[in-house]
Formats: sequence, C-alpha cells, structure tokens
Amino acid sequence: MSVVDLVARRETKVITLGSGVVSVAASSDGAKVYAVNAHDGNVSIIRTVTDTELTTGSPARISAPPQNFDCHGNPTCAAATGNQTPFAVRVFP
Repeated sequence: MSVVDLVARRETKVITLGSGVVSVAASSDGAKVYAVNAHDGNVSIIRTVTDTELTTGSPARISAPPQNFDCHGNPTCAAATGNQTPFAVRVFP
C-alpha cells in the first residue's frame, strides 16, 4: 500500500501488507486505515500516525469469518470448508 502526500502529489512510503489487497477504508477519525487482504482471508489495520501496520494488539489482523457459519469454533469443519474470500471493508462511525 502506498502512502501519498496529496499536496506534493508523490508517494512518501510503501507499507507491506497481506496478499491481494482489494479494498481500503479509513476510520471516521482518520486514526486507522483498514485494508482487505483477499488472498490471506483477513484485514490489515494501519495506524495513520506512524503509517505502519499494527502487528500486535487486539487484533493485529481481523480474520474473515468461516465460509459456513455452522462451522464457527469447529476447526475440523472450518478446515474442510476454508475461509471466505473478503472483497471489501466498510467502516461505520
């Protein structure tokens, strides 16, 4: 993901995230940006103050839910069906 200085119209930093980023959304206060990693089945959280991905905390990345909601909490079932492929993220105030 690129961090862009809109005034200077140039890329200032590249943040390495998960695989297959397909959607990006910012929190209402602009403190965090969420990026969907479609190939990894999760969402990266970026702290805008430091322009870095959160790698620790609760949570560092948000996992996509199981494909079959009946499998929640059942690792055998979840392994058989796999995870959903996320494609978008929505941030609500």
